[in-house]
Amino acid sequence: MVDPNSSYLALVEEVAGNRMVVSNGGSVASVSGYVGRQLSSSNNLAIATGTNSLLNNQYLTLGASGPNNQRVVGNGGLDKQRESSL
Repeated sequence: MVDPNSSYLALVEEVAGNRMVVSNGGSVASVSGYVGRQLSSSNNLAIATGTNSLLNNQYLTLGASGPNNQRVVGNGGLDKQRESSL
């Protein structure tokens, strides 16, 4: 998923227990984004799995306020971040 007209990715801001899975060579790209921005947004996952599946963000914040949010990369997946905050 690449949206050239959008620069912001919010996986979740206020909800718990969600996941975004990038697989089979897919990609997600943004300038900035959050996984778990509010205190109530916990236990969320951003996953890249499978050869050349890509999470590509210039700035990504995991769990700005919410606990237990994760970025998981495996099985040939790729994670390209200019800057991350955990």
